[in-house]
Amino acid sequence: MKRRALNLVSLASAVVSVAAAALWVRSHLVQDVVRVGFDDLRDGGLFKGGYSAHSARGELAVCRVALWVERGERQEPPAPLTWEARGPEDIFFSMEDRGNRWWNRLGFAYWRRPFTRPGVWQTQTVVVVPYWPVALLAAVLPLGRAARAARERKRRRRGLCPGCGYDLRATPGRCPECGHCTVTTPE
Repeated sequence: MKRRALNLVSLASAVVSVAAAALWVRSHLVQDVVRVGFDDLRDGGLFKGGYSAHSARGELAVCRVALWVERGERQEPPAPLTWEARGPEDIFFSMEDRGNRWWNRLGFAYWRRPFTRPGVWQTQTVVVVPYWPVALLAAVLPLGRAARAARERKRRRRGLCPGCGYDLRATPGRCPECGHCTVTTPE
């Protein structure tokens, strides 16, 4: 049961790694933008906002915009779930937005900006995560499992214990070093 669960987790991890690598390549060619909006009556005004995800330049930027306006202001309905593809030169934030911390140089970023004017306040929160660490971290488990399986196959072909590599010519049924049973029994 453990092995089956580990195989499923390895498969899911491999799929995430391949998807992150594919999105990384696509993000250098096309900027994808997914948006969803919401609104809510609150505190004598209308609280509006939305979320957007921008995939561009090898990064995924998730943005939350919150806007509160007094009831007298002109209102527009919230945007439904939308997706659009733009050119790679149409980036919604600049490199100056990131700051100058060490993790910004790796591609990560976070900022929050308030905007106010009479009767309206707005905040924008942005989290930027590059695709490369997602692809790299998700690939660790499947690559480790594949390397272990290859090592065990090579040891079995050479007549060695698949667990520890001990020579099994004298005791072909069970390894005297680690106790690994090399003969499969029918279930």
